[in-house]
This record gives sequence, structure tokens and C-alpha cells, in this order.
Amino acid sequence: MKHPNRAPHNPAFKKVRPSVIKRDDRRCVKCGSSVRIEVHHVKGYTENNPADLQTLCYLCHGVAPMDGAYRIPSRKPTALAAGMNALANLTVFAILV
Repeated sequence: MKHPNRAPHNPAFKKVRPSVIKRDDRRCVKCGSSVRIEVHHVKGYTENNPADLQTLCYLCHGVAPMDGAYRIPSRKPTALAAGMNALANLTVFAILV
């Protein structure tokens, strides 16, 4: 059963999600990856204010703190992000060939 207040079923979240991803340059704010990005609710599912949302890749989202945002000074790509992006590019290349 769908829960109307939880992402991705919440209409307010669906409306604001694209602008959050665009604001964060379509990259994970933790590792810099652009592969399988998701939007993390910093203050829980009831808060859909863009200031309380951040873009994360699925790996960083899986270990994101439940009670807050990652506090990071910059979005320099990490080795993990570089590896994920390279793998994504190879997958796309393999599909096209």
C-alpha cells in the first residue's frame, strides 16, 4: 500500500525534486557521482522545502544520516564517483554497440 506522505508518492516532493537535482548540478553532494542520483530528505519525509533536500547517489543515500544532511565543504569527485561514472559510461557504450 502506498503511503501518501512518503517519497516518491508525495505530490509536493515530485514537484520540487527536479529543481533540487538541478540546483546540485545533477551530482551527489557527497562524492560527486552523477550515476543513479536520488534526493535525500534531510529532516524527514514531511519536509519538502528545497533547503531541506539534497542530491545523493544511491550508494551515499544508502548510508546517509537519518537525522540530517551530510556536512561537506566541497563536491570534489572521489575515486568512488570516478569509478561509478566510468562504469556507467562503459554500460552505455556496451548497450550502443
